[in-house]
Amino acid sequence: MASENWPVYLLIALNALLLAWLGWQEARVKKLLRGKGARDLENSITTLMQEVDALKALDLDARVKKGVAFLETKRFNAFADAGGNQSFASAFLDEEGSGVIISSLYTREKCTVFAKPITRYASLYTLTDEEKEVILLCKQKKKI
Repeated sequence: MASENWPVYLLIALNALLLAWLGWQEARVKKLLRGKGARDLENSITTLMQEVDALKALDLDARVKKGVAFLETKRFNAFADAGGNQSFASAFLDEEGSGVIISSLYTREKCTVFAKPITRYASLYTLTDEEKEVILLCKQKKKI
C-alpha cells in the first residue's frame, strides 16, 4: 500500500521544495525593496539614473589630474654642525607637474619652513638642489 502512495509523497516533497524556494525568493525581493513598494523602487531607480547622468557630465578626468599624483620627500643634512638628516624637501605635484614644494632647513637654533609654488615642474623661486631632485623624481614617476 505504501508503494501505491509514492506519487503523493513525491508531490509533497516537491511542494515543500517549491515553498522553500518561494520563501527564498521573497526574502531576496524584500532585501531589494528594503521595505519600499514598487512605486518607491521605480523612484529610486529614476533618482539613481539621474545621479549617474550627473556624474557622467562631470569631467572626472580633469578633476583627477588636478589632485596630488606624485609625492616625493628627501631628507638631508643642510649644515654639517646640525647633525642628522633633519632638513627635508617634499614635492606634492599633480599629473601636469604643478603643485607645491615644502622644505625645511633645520639648525640648532631654529627650523625654517618654506613653500614654493610649482608649475610644470618649475618655479619662479630659486630651488635648492634637494628641491630640484624631488621634482625630478616626481617627473620620472610620471614617465613610468
